[in-house]
Amino acid sequence: MENLNKQTFYGILYYLPLFLFGGGIYNIIECLYRGYTHISMFFAGGLCLFFIALLDSENPRLPLFLKLLLCPLIITATELAFGLVLNVGLGLTVWDYSNMRFNFLGQICPRASFYWLLLSVPALAVTRFWKKISGNIVNSLRSFRERLSQNTPLK
Repeated sequence: MENLNKQTFYGILYYLPLFLFGGGIYNIIECLYRGYTHISMFFAGGLCLFFIALLDSENPRLPLFLKLLLCPLIITATELAFGLVLNVGLGLTVWDYSNMRFNFLGQICPRASFYWLLLSVPALAVTRFWKKISGNIVNSLRSFRERLSQNTPLK
């Protein structure tokens, strides 16, 4: 049980900041592009970066080009799910791609998916950078905890 608690703590330490960063940066990008955003896009952006980090960390042997092809699919699927709930189900009209060619229910379209492909490169870079940083934090916490349990003086 203690090992499970450690794994949960380290998982939160890794994924929660990525979720928050993904949500925040998506809102900033959307405000720069459209001039406004909706609070739900914070959660969509956070989930997208979370899923991208999960894809990258759980599939280390998957070639980078495949990850770069899967990332826009992840983002597009998230966009579709949010769009079906918010726009179609609740009628909020957070976005509408109805005027775009080859759109699906006005919620997703190839043009937006192409933009998601372009954003996939920095998204993967962010998750990999954070993995290194959070790994250092985790190692420092483990070392600190071991020293405390052994009553070793801190230097």
